[in-house]
Amino acid sequence: MIIKETEQILFNNQGDNTEVYLILESDGFNVIWGDYVANVWEEKYDSLGAALARVAVLVHASEHTSDFGFIQSSKEEFTQAWDVAMKNFVFALDVD
Repeated sequence: MIIKETEQILFNNQGDNTEVYLILESDGFNVIWGDYVANVWEEKYDSLGAALARVAVLVHASEHTSDFGFIQSSKEEFTQAWDVAMKNFVFALDVD
């Protein structure tokens, strides 16, 4: 994946099957990710929190699940999948 030298990279992760970049831009945040083949996706976010959430899902998916995070083709599908994932992955803490 080609990242311009002038881009400000806030985070990058290069795993076995995917690479993920979070880039600061003048109008928000850009998440760029790909599969080392010919597939590269770019997603724009207005908030750092939303961009980091997407990056976290992509990194987690690339490390633990072969299909989650990569089958959503729109932000709406991602939001729905994120809601389901949070219900499945978040555990209640016992506080005594």
